[in-house]
Amino acid sequence: MGGQTLKTAPVPLALDIYRQLKDSIVTSHLLPGTILREVELSERLGVSRTPLREALRMLKAEGLVELAPHRGAQVAQVSRQDLIDAYEVREWLEPPAAAKAARLVNDDALAAIQAAMEKMPVQPLTHEDAVRAEQADLGFHDLILQSTGNRLVRDLVRQA
Repeated sequence: MGGQTLKTAPVPLALDIYRQLKDSIVTSHLLPGTILREVELSERLGVSRTPLREALRMLKAEGLVELAPHRGAQVAQVSRQDLIDAYEVREWLEPPAAAKAARLVNDDALAAIQAAMEKMPVQPLTHEDAVRAEQADLGFHDLILQSTGNRLVRDLVRQA
């Protein structure tokens, strides 16, 4: 390619909105039961309602948002059984994925995994500490799953 740099494609707007909203849900900035009003969200995020609606459909597909005709979107309630089921799926998928990652991991990925481990607070004291710990833990597990080279397993665990 002689001196040319490859440009990465821009992230589609709906995907960017989806990631922002998912992060807000996962970190408890948007609590279960919170009504997600399209007009308010589109103004706050500075986007039109079309990509916002697409992002909400993506969140619905993951079970993070409920969509109801004439009511709009709402952050989904997560039951105790939902959490048990999600951890059970992770328990089935992650150990073999970690074993595969251990065989395939390269030095860069290993350094990233080590850095993610170091970000995890030993004893969270505040809600913000707990949120940071959760984000660091999710990042750590995601790095291991990425090291497997198996996108399907990574995506399945992300959805659980």
